[in-house]
Amino acid sequence: MVLAFIVPLFATDNYSVASEKEPNTIIPSDIIFADPISITSDLELSAAASSGIGSSGDPYIIENLDINSIDFDGIYISGTSSHFLIRNCTIITPNTYGIDIYNVATGTANVWNCSITAGISGIRVRNSNYPNIFNNTIDGCDTAGLELSGCYSADLYNNTIFDNHFGIYVIACYHSNIYYNYVYDNADDGIQVQDSDETVIQYNTCNNNVDGIEVYSCYDPFVGNNWLNDNELFGIYIRWSDYARVGGNNFHACGLGVYDGDKDKLLTLQVTSNYIDGSLIYYGENVTDENIWLRYSQFILVNCSNVQISSQDELSLSLYQAISLLFCEDIDVRFCFINDAFYGIDYLHSVEIKIYNNTIDGFNSAIICSNVTGGFIRENVLANGVTGVTFFDEVDNYSIYENNLKDLTGYGIQLLNSDDNEVFHNNFINAGVSASYGYDSGAGNYWYNITLLAGNYWSNWVAGSYAIDGPAGTFDMYPLSSPYVPPPIVPELMNLSWFLIILFSIVPAVLTYYKKRK
Repeated sequence: MVLAFIVPLFATDNYSVASEKEPNTIIPSDIIFADPISITSDLELSAAASSGIGSSGDPYIIENLDINSIDFDGIYISGTSSHFLIRNCTIITPNTYGIDIYNVATGTANVWNCSITAGISGIRVRNSNYPNIFNNTIDGCDTAGLELSGCYSADLYNNTIFDNHFGIYVIACYHSNIYYNYVYDNADDGIQVQDSDETVIQYNTCNNNVDGIEVYSCYDPFVGNNWLNDNELFGIYIRWSDYARVGGNNFHACGLGVYDGDKDKLLTLQVTSNYIDGSLIYYGENVTDENIWLRYSQFILVNCSNVQISSQDELSLSLYQAISLLFCEDIDVRFCFINDAFYGIDYLHSVEIKIYNNTIDGFNSAIICSNVTGGFIRENVLANGVTGVTFFDEVDNYSIYENNLKDLTGYGIQLLNSDDNEVFHNNFINAGVSASYGYDSGAGNYWYNITLLAGNYWSNWVAGSYAIDGPAGTFDMYPLSSPYVPPPIVPELMNLSWFLIILFSIVPAVLTYYKKRK
């Protein structure tokens, strides 16, 4: 239907393409200043149209109107069964909807080439199947530029949507097609699709939003071949969505995020061939016994075990999560350099995660985790950010030691509702703005080693024990008077150690051999 309408539209003599405007902008030559229009029947639709008979080949046409209204929707249509096309209208409604379409017959609603600034949503379509929304420019809306609910097989194509709350917001729809839209500078997500199955989101450009594209609680969505640039959190965020497919997307200064609290459902996700600035995103499911040392732009591991992420020094800038681990066991992250990520290393629902010898610079939280048991964080440099290490919830039986945390504006380490952890031999240097550089709301946490009777170095410590902020009421009982320096590794001792290991391994075998000979 779209192609059949496009050809006569652009062949009409009443319109000319403006060379100084966006490529999709068409300037009518015969604008009509009009009052708001409310249509609730086919008779009213026929009366409002300038031409057409209401058929699919010759729809009622409402065109070239300039509507400016404070109290009413620009154009409201409901309960009709005839085909209609709203095109080339300029609508400004600072307190209401620009165009509101509700419960019209299947395949009859078409809105093309309109320019809309509205207070609530620019175009809202509800309970109307097969609507076609093409080549519109929408801005200034407090809810969404384009809002869709209860619709089947909508086509949202080639629209320019900016400076709204959401750019495109789709909820409780089925089989929507969202193609070739330019969505930018919105206060929340550029495109958000929720509770809408088999949605196709393809060939869109989403820049400078919170999330470029967010898909939430959907079945079998496809998100592919989009361009995502400079979005605040994720370029694409897929959560609680079964059998989602994500591929062929290109990112700049943002990346990919996935989440589901159910591991089996998360494992239905298919992710292939996504790139940040031409560098591949590593997405691994069910990977075991692997050392990953080839360079990637971002890491996401799901249900992996005995994996080492090593020597990554080309991770992209401005990511929300540089390295993300979900439902993993026995993972080492070591000798990596992470710069300018909101979360440097983020891991959830995992066991025995070991983070060591990494440098993370510029972050909201360098290392953050929740629902994790066992592991350690050691010998990392965490600098020039907000909080160094955050245990968010139920992170237990962990050791945090020999890290350098410096020049932070939050806390060096905060343990939130996390128990039985040990924090010692760390250097906190200008690691916060509070009187304490640590925070604890858990139980059984020690801010010193109970065997060595050694705590941490705090650059703002004066004398006595060092109080840790938070309801746990904990203290570092043995603060260090100078920064902790690990003892040097002496090569001769290392060689001796190896010699002793080999010797003690061989001796039992030799003795057994001689006993058998006797």
